[in-house]
Amino acid sequence: MARWTPVGTARRKGDGIEIAIPEGPFAGIYVIDRGDAPLLVYEGLTVEVWQRGLLCSSTPWVVGSATWSESGRMVFLRLPGSARHGAVQIVGRDLCAHYIRNDPAPVSVLVPPDPEPIEARPALAVV
Repeated sequence: MARWTPVGTARRKGDGIEIAIPEGPFAGIYVIDRGDAPLLVYEGLTVEVWQRGLLCSSTPWVVGSATWSESGRMVFLRLPGSARHGAVQIVGRDLCAHYIRNDPAPVSVLVPPDPEPIEARPALAVV
């Protein structure tokens, strides 16, 4: 059985959320703005995700979005390099508890296993 892979961390920074992915195709420092983070956590709305440059003085720019899965269990991050929807996720319960408690310990950012290929089956004959 394929496993989920931790690729980074998310933590509350002030009233915003910082997402740090140190390496791989999604590498970068991303931010959910302090005005948008409560809308994501408390209201369940889709919000913008910004990327921050390596220099603190650099101006962040919008690169994607964060939204809840249909089940309400996961937060999907649409980031540069994520070809498929839901390629980068955070467990919603963990993110909400962390944000509400202002917990100093970060939560994991995960990449789900690749979907299993669909087996080719012979077509049924119609008579």
